[in-house]
Order: sequence, then structure tokens, then C-alpha cells
Amino acid sequence: MINPNDVGLIIFDMDGTIVPSLPIVYEGIKRAFEKLGWQVTFSPEEINIFFGITTASTRGSLYEFITPVDSPLSIVEVREKVRDEYPGAFRDLAQTYPNVKETLAALRRRGYKLAQYTNATKIYLDAVMSSLDIRGYYDYIECIEENHLTKPELVRKIRDKFGGLATAVVGDRVHDIEAARETGALSVGVLFGYGDDEPKQADLTINKFDDLLEIFIKKPPQ
Repeated sequence: MINPNDVGLIIFDMDGTIVPSLPIVYEGIKRAFEKLGWQVTFSPEEINIFFGITTASTRGSLYEFITPVDSPLSIVEVREKVRDEYPGAFRDLAQTYPNVKETLAALRRRGYKLAQYTNATKIYLDAVMSSLDIRGYYDYIECIEENHLTKPELVRKIRDKFGGLATAVVGDRVHDIEAARETGALSVGVLFGYGDDEPKQADLTINKFDDLLEIFIKKPPQ
């Protein structure tokens, strides 16, 4: 395991790590379905399993799950209808987990480089960043859709961008832990997100976001 004191770059997952997005995504689905005249027949808990899974394809996706069997629209068309509602839903409802902004600011003052990566689409990522006004806390932001990279590939790309700094990956799903392991990074599992027991497989775990300040204690640059 990498010594946390050696880490210079911290890469964060988004859904379930920075933002509790499940209620907002559910709201986006409800708004789209209302316009289509459809009834929502599933609960937020039933779509939780799709968080942290790439939406690049429709097979096995959230949108395949929510599309009614007798839908006159294709899964791709339903996906676009729902995605159209995300910016408004995020503007109305979005919030970070407690102390996210304060913690990110403190980590930057301590000299860490901070990056945001996500499986989400660029439209979704931009909706989160703008509605929460947190883009300025990061040194680099990229979603998988932009270059069709896997999470491990994206971790390598970001690390290379910062000169190969020792890296930590913070996330709530097993995909984040695997991305850390495959790239020789420190994995920090988020226990308050959507991964259930998955984050317990990480090198270290946090119960709340500002626990990161007890892990990454590098002194500010003089």
C-alpha cells in the first residue's frame, strides 16, 4: 500500500462521493416520464445498482431498466429524454455531501493536486459542476465519455498529466478500487455512498468526506 504521506495527487469519483445524486437522477426520470405521460413504477432504491456504471451503452444500463417494455421510444430515445432533464433537476436539488467544498479547499492549501473523474456523460458532469459551483476546486476534470477511456486508463492519464505523482483514488464503488489497484494507486473507499459493502475492499475507508483531512496531512508548501 502507498503511504498516504507520499501522495501528491487525489482523484475523486463523483456520484456517491462528491454528490448524493440518486434523488436528483430520480427526479430527472420523473420529470421526463411526466412529459411522456408515463408512470414511474420503480423506486430510487431500485436504480441505485446502476450508479458508478458507465452509461456509454444501453445494454444492462439504467435506461434499459427504466424503459417500459411497451415503450414506443427506443432505449436511446428514453435516455436522451431523461438526460435533457438533468440540468434543471441539478439546478433545483443538487448539493454536495457535507463539508466537501471545505475539505477540497483544505487539501489544495496543503499542496495536493485534485482531479475529478467519472463514468458519467459530459452533459451530466457539466450539470453537476455548474449547479454545485465546484469546478474551481479541481486542477483537472474529465469524464470517460470524452475519450472513451476506462477508469484505470483515465487514472493513468491524469497521473501522467501531473508528472507521475503518487496517486490516491477516492470512490464508493468497486470500479474505483479496481482502478486504483490496476494503476498502483492508494484506494480510499467511501462508506457513505452507493457501493454498500464494496468500499470496504479499499486500502483505507472514510465515514464522512472530511475524514480525508486525517489521511492526507501533508503540510502546506512554504
